[in-house]
Amino acid sequence: MKIGLFEDQVIHFANPWGNLNRFFRHEGITYEPCTAPVGISEQATEELLVYPNPVTNGLLNVPTASPFDRIQVINSWGQVVLSTREQRNQIDVSGLPPGMYSLRMWVDQNAAARTSTFVVQ
Repeated sequence: MKIGLFEDQVIHFANPWGNLNRFFRHEGITYEPCTAPVGISEQATEELLVYPNPVTNGLLNVPTASPFDRIQVINSWGQVVLSTREQRNQIDVSGLPPGMYSLRMWVDQNAAARTSTFVVQ
């Protein structure tokens, strides 16, 4: 069974052994290690504690010691369903249908978002 389209095809792979000089050949295909970075670098986010979870009374407490730039609530479809810049420790989520939501808070425009997940019942 042929894997490649051409006789002398080269396939690069991430080398888990760390030895970049290893390569092997199988059925006319040369496998050699990939030297490019593999994966996606992610920006670290700080966890944000919110309560009560699940929300049953329509008010979500968002304790924060410092002022924030903005807060967004995102539904399970990735849509921003609530956004505010008001400096409050509670968010009224009574208008949201039951489901799981993510909350993102930015302390300033250049900082990474602090995130949390909560459920509205």
